Amino acid sequence: MSTGALAELMAYTQAHAGPAGNRMADFVAAYFERADPDEIVARGPATLFAIANAHWRLLNAPRAAQTARVRVFNPTLAEDGFVSDHTQLQMVHDDMPFLVDSVTMAVNRGGRTAHWIVHPLLSVARTGDGRISNVSSVAASTASQLKDAVESLIMVECDRIVSAAEREKLTTELERVLGDVRSAVQDWQAMMARVDEVCTACAGMPLSDASKQEGIAFLRWLEDRHFTFLGARDYDLKRDGDLVS
Repeated sequence: MSTGALAELMAYTQAHAGPAGNRMADFVAAYFERADPDEIVARGPATLFAIANAHWRLLNAPRAAQTARVRVFNPTLAEDGFVSDHTQLQMVHDDMPFLVDSVTMAVNRGGRTAHWIVHPLLSVARTGDGRISNVSSVAASTASQLKDAVESLIMVECDRIVSAAEREKLTTELERVLGDVRSAVQDWQAMMARVDEVCTACAGMPLSDASKQEGIAFLRWLEDRHFTFLGARDYDLKRDGDLVS
């Protein structure tokens, strides 16, 4: 974000956030830290503050461990403080790989275009009831703050979805997609261990050395970050005469 745009946004935030001005100014600065400067300039401080404030409310709502919070909405002045020709998708999730790509693909599968994506990574400390006690950008976090949970905030502006039922359908789809990502990431080490087991088993198979080495080399190549493991399945091969099923 340009120095001028940042100063204007910080001044607006301090003037409109009330007693929480300093805290919200820090949050807003972290929220748009890596955002597209052209998009920042196009919207102006009032809309930017309202977008961040809406996402703050989602972030500050208690969230069960290993779950996502998702809101898909058409913003209104009365509820959100801004309006848009697009539909807003706002998500809060524990940080992990593949989140933004997976969300974008979910949007595209519905025949919609993602026009703007904001993806801040925040170090978040919470109270016992799940409310925020401290938040800062990961890049600016102190050594003690880096011990706090890193949470991924994703905001997507996509083609406007007029139907409330379609917005609810997309909300459910995003929750499912984020759950799938979470399962794949959490099970990644177990899948790597399974590859190792298969390589060991292959070494003892009654095949020629060349055939065994070819198969093992391929598995090791996949293991060396040439393939993204999203799941694993075992098959039992059974011979019925000359047929294998």
